[in-house]
Amino acid sequence: MSWSDLGERFHRVQWNQPSTLVTVLQLGRKSQLMPTPAQPPINVAIVARTLDVGGAERQIVNLARSIDRSIVNLQVLLLVRDARHVFKPELERLGVPVHLPDLSRNDPRIALWLRRQLGHYRIRVAHSFLWRSDAITAVTSMLPSRRRFAFIASERGDRGLRTHTPQRNAFDRAFTFRLATAVCANSHYGARVLSRLGCPEKKIVVIPNGFDIKAPIQAGTSPAAGATQCGDQEFVVGYVGRLAPEKGIETLIEAAALVRPEGDRSIRFVVVGDGPERNRLERLAAALGVRDRVHFLGQVTPALPAIRSMSLGVLPSRDSEASSNSIIEFMASEKPVAATNIGGNPELVVDGETGWLFEPGNAKALAAIVRSAYNSPAAAAIRGAAGRARIESEFSSQRQAERYQRLWLAACSVV
Repeated sequence: MSWSDLGERFHRVQWNQPSTLVTVLQLGRKSQLMPTPAQPPINVAIVARTLDVGGAERQIVNLARSIDRSIVNLQVLLLVRDARHVFKPELERLGVPVHLPDLSRNDPRIALWLRRQLGHYRIRVAHSFLWRSDAITAVTSMLPSRRRFAFIASERGDRGLRTHTPQRNAFDRAFTFRLATAVCANSHYGARVLSRLGCPEKKIVVIPNGFDIKAPIQAGTSPAAGATQCGDQEFVVGYVGRLAPEKGIETLIEAAALVRPEGDRSIRFVVVGDGPERNRLERLAAALGVRDRVHFLGQVTPALPAIRSMSLGVLPSRDSEASSNSIIEFMASEKPVAATNIGGNPELVVDGETGWLFEPGNAKALAAIVRSAYNSPAAAAIRGAAGRARIESEFSSQRQAERYQRLWLAACSVV
């Protein structure tokens, strides 16, 4: 079966929303794609560099929790041994094998190691996460082998960043986009980025990130995790994510300088996460005179206990966002969200219904949103409840896993 023939089996599923249309490419009827009881599950490998704290890595864990083991036998192949693998124990508790190379970082033999692993475990689908993994898996797919596999690449926001150089794009055009059976974006914004960079549209599939609404909430591991706890007399505005330039966290700090309590409740701003911008952001908070109201908590793993103690979630990104895990977790926790109107954010946040959208760098607009949520807590709570309902209906890990399973099964019929 050719990819064009497979493409004819695609159909679009649309959900009517006031300001956004979420469209997920699904592959054929379920009865055609799910194996019969007599068929063994297909062997699928997720290829990633590390299992450090990050959005893509969290989605790998969500998938491991939600896939149907009678359909998919999942394994994870990591490309970097000497790195933090925070989520490795959790995957192993879920019964998902995690394999590490006996090679140092950036060893050119990594593609040979990956080729051997794919053959040894009889992998039928290798699905890589993030650009470097895509590139190595593309090279691996060209190596001679008796056993063929379907190669699925991913777009998870990294190609929209300024770090995606012309050299990387040239590699994508020459190898990744040409060799991949499909390229899976986690947002329609990501699909547009792929198309602009030269990926054939017939290969692009959109499957949004998901949230495991059934998973129990664990306590955070950071000593500062309890610093977000608030009572009835405190309003907490929070950011969760990496402290990197593209995240625009200075906009949140500048907004903090523009907002003062107008009633009995105090207002506190918390920044959960770590990264190269932390020192600069702390100096900015001190220079603006809000160091006592902006609290930097560092890395909290998992972050959900901190999120559930917040009153308003903020994502002030100024560069690129695809399908933000932070937004999804805020909404799943029934928190209204203020996010910049860029990338895939409008695909998650319905302005006026589940939260607010504002232009990147506009601290005055963000300050006005904070005041609105502070002064009208009942209205803010309604938006938070609407966000939770939206996650349950459209962005659950269970729905995400079903879509991935259909993609993997369809890819098997191509090679």
